[in-house]
Amino acid sequence: MECEQPRVSRLVFGILGAVLALAPERVLAWYKRVAMANPEVPTAKAWLRPGIRAEGVVYALVSLRGGRGYDWLVNVAGLVGAVAAVAPEQYLDWGGSLAFYQAELIEWREEFVSAVRALGLAFVVLALARRRSRRQE
Repeated sequence: MECEQPRVSRLVFGILGAVLALAPERVLAWYKRVAMANPEVPTAKAWLRPGIRAEGVVYALVSLRGGRGYDWLVNVAGLVGAVAAVAPEQYLDWGGSLAFYQAELIEWREEFVSAVRALGLAFVVLALARRRSRRQE
């Protein structure tokens, strides 16, 4: 029987996936408002909206299915989270350069940088907890 932690995290990843898949334009607009002090400056690259949708589909399907695919997703989230926790501004700058034109002009909100660090740490903790629970199964 699956313990409570994976079920809850699978539900969260599944809901996040559904939101990303169903509303990539709204997610992008929300992200720019929350993350950037100057959201009007960068222009999203053409692949970004379909990429958000595809990421959402992957999250939703993997969360529904569980198993090794979900374990892989949590491991990747933990690795990415480690980078975000240690170097959140560099992580955001790198991601911004992939996703936006004029990325060098983006001004990240300080509170968003702090939130990225905290979320990165949360993903590391989730990955470690999932790894421990797999060993106990």
